[in-house]
Amino acid sequence: MFTLKNVYKIYNDEPPTYALDDVSLDLPEKGMVFIVGKSGSGKSTLLNILAGFDKPTKGTVEVCDKEWNTLTHHELDYYRNLYIGFVFQDFCLIDSLNVYQNIKMAYDFKKAKVKRDKIENILSQVSMSGFSKRYPRQLSAGQKQR
Repeated sequence: MFTLKNVYKIYNDEPPTYALDDVSLDLPEKGMVFIVGKSGSGKSTLLNILAGFDKPTKGTVEVCDKEWNTLTHHELDYYRNLYIGFVFQDFCLIDSLNVYQNIKMAYDFKKAKVKRDKIENILSQVSMSGFSKRYPRQLSAGQKQR
Protein backbone atom coordinates (compact mmCIF):
# COMPACT_ATOMS: atom_id res chain seq x y z
CA MET A 1 0.00 0.00 0.00
CA PHE A 2 2.80 2.45 0.92
CA THR A 3 6.07 2.65 -0.97
CA LEU A 4 8.88 5.06 -0.21
CA LYS A 5 11.70 5.42 -2.70
CA ASN A 6 14.90 7.22 -1.76
CA VAL A 7 13.12 9.59 0.62
CA TYR A 8 15.03 12.41 2.30
CA LYS A 9 13.77 15.00 4.73
CA ILE A 10 16.35 17.71 5.23
CA TYR A 11 15.91 20.74 7.45
CA ASN A 12 18.03 23.61 6.24
CA ASP A 13 19.59 24.53 9.52
CA GLU A 14 23.29 25.32 9.80
CA PRO A 15 24.47 22.64 9.36
CA PRO A 16 21.55 20.86 7.58
CA THR A 17 19.70 18.24 9.63
CA TYR A 18 18.81 14.97 7.92
CA ALA A 19 15.64 13.68 9.58
CA LEU A 20 15.39 10.98 6.89
CA ASP A 21 18.38 9.96 4.81
CA ASP A 22 17.68 7.85 1.69
CA VAL A 23 14.82 5.78 3.13
CA SER A 24 13.22 3.17 0.87
CA LEU A 25 10.60 0.70 2.03
CA ASP A 26 7.40 -1.10 1.09
CA LEU A 27 4.67 -1.44 3.68
CA PRO A 28 2.10 -4.21 3.26
CA GLU A 29 -1.56 -3.54 2.61
CA LYS A 30 -2.58 -5.55 5.67
CA GLY A 31 -1.01 -6.37 8.98
CA MET A 32 0.92 -4.39 11.54
CA VAL A 33 4.17 -2.54 11.20
CA PHE A 34 6.10 -1.21 14.16
CA ILE A 35 8.44 1.73 13.77
CA VAL A 36 10.99 1.81 16.54
CA GLY A 37 14.11 3.83 17.17
CA LYS A 38 15.84 6.27 19.44
CA SER A 39 14.45 9.70 20.13
CA GLY A 40 15.30 11.96 17.21
CA SER A 41 15.79 9.10 14.75
CA GLY A 42 13.02 10.28 12.37
CA LYS A 43 10.05 8.10 13.39
CA SER A 44 7.55 10.98 13.60
CA THR A 45 8.94 12.55 10.43
CA LEU A 46 8.46 9.25 8.60
CA LEU A 47 4.86 8.93 9.85
CA ASN A 48 4.08 12.54 8.94
CA ILE A 49 5.35 11.92 5.42
CA LEU A 50 3.43 8.65 5.10
CA ALA A 51 0.27 10.47 6.17
CA GLY A 52 0.80 13.32 3.72
CA PHE A 53 1.11 15.90 6.51
CA ASP A 54 4.65 16.68 5.36
CA LYS A 55 6.49 16.30 2.08
CA PRO A 56 9.91 14.78 1.57
CA THR A 57 12.75 17.02 0.46
CA LYS A 58 13.64 14.39 -2.16
CA GLY A 59 12.25 11.02 -3.18
CA THR A 60 8.79 9.64 -3.80
CA VAL A 61 5.95 8.41 -1.63
CA GLU A 62 3.32 6.21 -3.23
CA VAL A 63 0.02 5.14 -1.72
CA CYS A 64 -2.11 2.65 -3.64
CA ASP A 65 0.19 3.21 -6.64
CA LYS A 66 -0.37 6.98 -6.61
CA GLU A 67 2.37 9.47 -5.81
CA TRP A 68 1.49 11.83 -2.94
CA ASN A 69 2.99 14.81 -4.76
CA THR A 70 0.52 14.39 -7.67
CA LEU A 71 -2.53 14.63 -5.38
CA THR A 72 -4.36 17.86 -4.62
CA HIS A 73 -4.95 18.91 -1.00
CA HIS A 74 -8.55 17.74 -1.37
CA GLU A 75 -7.43 14.32 -2.64
CA LEU A 76 -4.93 14.02 0.21
CA ASP A 77 -7.65 14.82 2.73
CA TYR A 78 -9.92 12.24 1.11
CA TYR A 79 -7.19 9.55 1.28
CA ARG A 80 -6.43 10.33 4.91
CA ASN A 81 -10.12 10.17 5.85
CA LEU A 82 -10.72 6.94 3.97
CA TYR A 83 -7.54 4.89 4.38
CA ILE A 84 -5.47 6.15 7.29
CA GLY A 85 -6.10 6.06 11.03
CA PHE A 86 -4.12 8.03 13.56
CA VAL A 87 -3.49 7.79 17.25
CA PHE A 88 -2.01 11.12 18.25
CA GLN A 89 0.22 11.49 21.29
CA ASP A 90 -1.70 14.58 22.39
CA PHE A 91 -5.14 12.95 21.84
CA CYS A 92 -6.49 15.78 19.61
CA LEU A 93 -9.86 15.83 21.35
CA ILE A 94 -12.00 18.93 21.51
CA ASP A 95 -12.57 19.68 25.20
CA SER A 96 -15.98 21.32 24.66
CA LEU A 97 -17.35 18.21 22.90
CA ASN A 98 -18.28 14.96 24.61
CA VAL A 99 -16.95 11.57 23.49
CA TYR A 100 -19.90 10.95 21.16
CA GLN A 101 -19.47 14.37 19.50
CA ASN A 102 -15.69 13.91 19.12
CA ILE A 103 -16.18 10.57 17.33
CA LYS A 104 -19.11 11.86 15.25
CA MET A 105 -16.98 14.75 14.04
CA ALA A 106 -14.70 12.30 12.19
CA TYR A 107 -17.74 11.01 10.30
CA ASP A 108 -18.93 14.57 9.65
CA PHE A 109 -15.59 15.37 7.97
CA LYS A 110 -16.15 12.42 5.64
CA LYS A 111 -19.73 13.63 5.06
CA ALA A 112 -20.89 10.22 6.25
CA LYS A 113 -24.05 9.59 8.21
CA VAL A 114 -23.55 7.70 11.45
CA LYS A 115 -26.13 6.42 13.90
CA ARG A 116 -25.69 6.55 17.66
CA ASP A 117 -25.67 2.72 17.75
CA LYS A 118 -22.56 2.60 15.57
CA ILE A 119 -20.68 4.98 17.86
CA GLU A 120 -21.80 3.00 20.91
CA ASN A 121 -20.53 -0.16 19.17
CA ILE A 122 -17.17 1.52 18.51
CA LEU A 123 -16.95 2.51 22.18
CA SER A 124 -17.82 -1.04 23.21
CA GLN A 125 -14.99 -2.41 21.06
CA VAL A 126 -12.47 -0.34 23.05
CA SER A 127 -14.01 -1.12 26.46
CA MET A 128 -15.68 2.29 26.81
CA SER A 129 -19.39 1.44 26.77
CA GLY A 130 -21.41 4.14 28.50
CA PHE A 131 -18.75 6.86 28.04
CA SER A 132 -20.41 8.71 25.14
CA LYS A 133 -21.65 11.62 27.30
CA ARG A 134 -18.35 12.18 29.10
CA TYR A 135 -16.05 15.04 28.24
CA PRO A 136 -12.29 14.68 27.71
CA ARG A 137 -11.56 16.15 31.15
CA GLN A 138 -13.54 13.23 32.63
CA LEU A 139 -11.36 10.56 30.95
CA SER A 140 -8.05 9.00 31.84
CA ALA A 141 -5.11 9.36 29.45
CA GLY A 142 -5.62 5.80 28.20
CA GLN A 143 -9.31 6.42 27.59
CA LYS A 144 -8.53 9.60 25.66
CA GLN A 145 -6.12 7.71 23.45
CA ARG A 146 -8.68 5.02 22.68
